Amino acid sequence: MKRRRKAQKAHKLNRKIITSVAAIIILCVAIAAYIHFSTPTDAMTGPTTVSVVPASTTLQNALIGQTVEVYINVTNVRDLWGWELDYLSFNPKVLNLTGVREGPFLKTAGPTFFVTTLNATNWLQDGILPSTNEAMSVNVTAHGSGVVLVLTFAVLGPGISPISIDGENSTSYMPAFILYTNHEIEYVNNETTGEMRTINCTVTNGQITVANIA
Repeated sequence: MKRRRKAQKAHKLNRKIITSVAAIIILCVAIAAYIHFSTPTDAMTGPTTVSVVPASTTLQNALIGQTVEVYINVTNVRDLWGWELDYLSFNPKVLNLTGVREGPFLKTAGPTFFVTTLNATNWLQDGILPSTNEAMSVNVTAHGSGVVLVLTFAVLGPGISPISIDGENSTSYMPAFILYTNHEIEYVNNETTGEMRTINCTVTNGQITVANIA
């Protein structure tokens, strides 16, 4: 009898120990999950910026029709759901805008939709791309830094062409380049409704100089 009681006590003690260990493991997993999802996955420092890359470049002995690519980069952004470029300007005597395509950054978070007005011939002749935008087609966001837009220009002649995305020459009072985050606020009747909020950022332009034509 004494042996049986000792065995029963030992069994109960083992169950308590196992239960306690399991509770500790669950607590540790919960804490780890909280830290993972509430802490930025990439160590980003500094403000969010949107910039033209290269900031300044000079083409020596360029050929008529020679192409050059310009990138619009976003840096140190969190919860980016979409962006809108309402006004990009360049010098149409020096460059001709021949290609506009979305960069790879936003696609790292999921599927996207992309719209551009490259066929706005009258605007392009004046050195203006009036509207381009990209957004997630699902309710997810991207974080970090990368290329959101790729522009292809063809050389027309010598001179200096600013590549401006800050809206200085725009007739609108809104910034020319806007970053958005999409916050889901309700789930009603199997549909989600949300709101887009702007992300504060600083914008810097670029410049291409065609020194001479070969």
